[in-house]
Amino acid sequence: MFVSMFASTRRGLDRAVSLVFLFAFMAVLSAAADAAPPQVKTINGSPLTISVGDDLSFQVLNAEVPGVGQFYPSDATDIADAGWMVEVDGALYAPSFAEHTGGTATSALGETQPFSPQSIATSGTGTQADPYRITAVASLGDTGLTATMVVNYVNGSGYYGNTLTLGSSLPTPTSAKVFLGGDIYLADSDQGQPYFQDVAGSPGGRDCPDSGAAGEYFILLIPQSPADRYTATDYSDVWRQIGEDRGLDNRIDGEGCLDNGAALQWNVRVNPGQTVRLGSATSFGEIPPIAQFNITGLSVTQGQAGSSLQLEIAGIGFVSETRFDFGTGVAVSDIVVADDGRTALVTLNIAIDAAVGLHDVGGQQVPGGDRNATLAGAFEVLPPPPAGQLQFAPTAYTVDEAAGTVQLTVSRTDGGRGAASLRYATVNGSAGSPADFGAANASLNWADGDTAPKTIHISIVDDSANEGDEQFTVVLSEATGATLGSAITATVTIIDDDGGTEPPPPAGRLQLGQTAYSVNEGAGQLSVTVTRVGGSAGAASIRYATVNGSAVAPGDYTASSGTLNWADGDSAPKTLNIAIVDDSLVEGAETFAITLGNASGAQAGERLNATVTIVDNDNPTQPGGGKGNVKTGGGALGVWLLAPLAAMAGLRGRRRKALMPRGLKLSALVFGLGIVSLSLAEPASASSDDWYLGLRAGLAEAGVSDGSLTRGLRARDHEVNADLDGRDLGGVLYAGYRIGRVGIELGYLRLGQYKARLSGDLSSPEALVEDTADSIPGAGNAVLLATSWRLPVGHGVDLRPRVGAFWWSSKTELRVDQARYTHRRDGLGVDLGFGLDLPIAEHLRLGLNWELLRADDSGAQRLTTLQLEYTL
Repeated sequence: MFVSMFASTRRGLDRAVSLVFLFAFMAVLSAAADAAPPQVKTINGSPLTISVGDDLSFQVLNAEVPGVGQFYPSDATDIADAGWMVEVDGALYAPSFAEHTGGTATSALGETQPFSPQSIATSGTGTQADPYRITAVASLGDTGLTATMVVNYVNGSGYYGNTLTLGSSLPTPTSAKVFLGGDIYLADSDQGQPYFQDVAGSPGGRDCPDSGAAGEYFILLIPQSPADRYTATDYSDVWRQIGEDRGLDNRIDGEGCLDNGAALQWNVRVNPGQTVRLGSATSFGEIPPIAQFNITGLSVTQGQAGSSLQLEIAGIGFVSETRFDFGTGVAVSDIVVADDGRTALVTLNIAIDAAVGLHDVGGQQVPGGDRNATLAGAFEVLPPPPAGQLQFAPTAYTVDEAAGTVQLTVSRTDGGRGAASLRYATVNGSAGSPADFGAANASLNWADGDTAPKTIHISIVDDSANEGDEQFTVVLSEATGATLGSAITATVTIIDDDGGTEPPPPAGRLQLGQTAYSVNEGAGQLSVTVTRVGGSAGAASIRYATVNGSAVAPGDYTASSGTLNWADGDSAPKTLNIAIVDDSLVEGAETFAITLGNASGAQAGERLNATVTIVDNDNPTQPGGGKGNVKTGGGALGVWLLAPLAAMAGLRGRRRKALMPRGLKLSALVFGLGIVSLSLAEPASASSDDWYLGLRAGLAEAGVSDGSLTRGLRARDHEVNADLDGRDLGGVLYAGYRIGRVGIELGYLRLGQYKARLSGDLSSPEALVEDTADSIPGAGNAVLLATSWRLPVGHGVDLRPRVGAFWWSSKTELRVDQARYTHRRDGLGVDLGFGLDLPIAEHLRLGLNWELLRADDSGAQRLTTLQLEYTL
């Protein structure tokens, strides 16, 4: 039966070889399919139609010049030779001009790196309040920089806005040069005259004087953020300055007509975790108003109501008569315009009642003129500073009966905006007025900005009665212009200086059990203890009351007040029960106060005020929580391995992960039987100096467990759990030349595609996808160069050790809800393996191989494959 199987295999030799070459051809076609042109979104406005590529390029059609694209190639209706470019660390990142369907003439740029598109989206209706908008996001290779281009257009305009924002995920600052350039195609010809508009510093071109155009036609690159350099000259020289010189020459080649282009340059520094935004506009036709007068930015974007500040306004075309408007409640004065007309220093006086929120900043170049500009929502008025809290500090005072007066301090803390006042009054306790002290009922006042403490003076009566120490209280109330704090009651103890032969038994002191309480919002109520210590002679009583703080009755607790009473000889503690309201608001911890006062029959103790903290039990939804799916490696080129492995292992219609090990066990069993059978046959001869083709296909394993992946991600500050599927199809399609028993092989290596499910804090997806990629050995596709040896072990069976190196490339993708985040890696790896093979037909050998592949520092992958090799 085994011999019959071999004979059948021999008869199918031609078909097997044909399949191998068919799969190789399919792999080449799949690789070619990856070189797709950029994705394009279009604004169908009037008169401008603007097409934007996700590679940060664009093309413009102007209805006033029908059928002619405004950048070369003029017949390209999607995207053309115009766009953003960024030079960083010696590499120039640029649009994929070579992939544009209309062709390109940017060869003078030299070698560039393509942007890696991330997304492109459209929005808006074309109105002034809701302009058309296209947003394209791309990354700059592995530099850690991300570029976001936003194109805005309002119907009826002869220009559009174009901004680029660079963001950095690096831990150190990054310097870069940013270019905006294009090969200009004017109204009726690719020939034009370079032009420079001085007011805005805008390079570009205009129709040649003898062009026969109906009127002057300009194309201008208008820097809304002041540019560092510019050029307008022959288009190829523009590309050469960007690609070769990496810097523009600040020249306008205005002699005659030529095939011209123009560019702007900004030199920027991107700090870690921050962004740099560069603004520009591109105009077609007449010179637009924004190139003559515009407001582009503010040095200070916030101010507090009731304050004054200086700031610098940036823009175009400022003159000494220019006036600015920051909206109702914000007065502008002391305007000083710089000589270049690009900045103006102004003073803002923000009224205390100015509307809080974003204000538009408007400007008029000359009063009564028609050149106006508005920077929407550019300045924010913040709420005014707080008025502060008024309260005692401290709340307990002791004075000798003979001192004559006692001084109590009231403070104003946490703010001093506006005038403030309160009233205070004395309240009898065991000490009474007028026998023991002089009653007081008056007010304290603070001016605007005044935060100095104020003093209350109360007279003390020095009598001759032997009465022991006595107390009274002072209470604050009726605050205006500021709020009362929690310490609104102060206790004054008068020390008696009249001794007696037999002092009366002490009545004790009444006070709170403690000065601070904490209660959970869901507890329902709080129990507060009031004690009588140091004596119990006679009946005694004291009043209590709750006082609002950040917790307010009845929303957070139930207000309570009343009197606690002790009988003669009673020293048992009394309990206050205060109801706590369990609401559903996320509000954090809040506090209110409990105060004691008006003690009678006993002295007021030291602890007469307590602060109660209500601990919120309503937790906000944690940001970044959720689930995400990750896959790393793989790609379209894996198809050549899927088909033969499916046929050889019998996996059709079954789950790959479940039955892959069974297929390999069956292959190993067949291989073992072949060795036993051939041990009884004559040894097969092996030829030398031959070309051969081979296929190794089987199971790739990541060599990383769920636990190690989870620990690795948590070590990089990602609070997630990982469930890893670390098995996939893998193998090699190779060709080689054998000299004696040594073979040199070149092949295409598939390292597999691994998947993981992540759950937990996914709030930093960009960092998470990168760290996940770095934690899983490099899956994906590779080119392998290896040396193998054929060592006979008997009866036609050869031992096949192998050593090789491979260049690999891998893409890791994280999906969270509808969003995708990708990270690409590549590098050099090492392949170590050995196998056993035996002849199964003339020129055809079957084998089993084991390999270890180390692509990066995250570990080694294992590859267990069935081998089919054909000698030519």
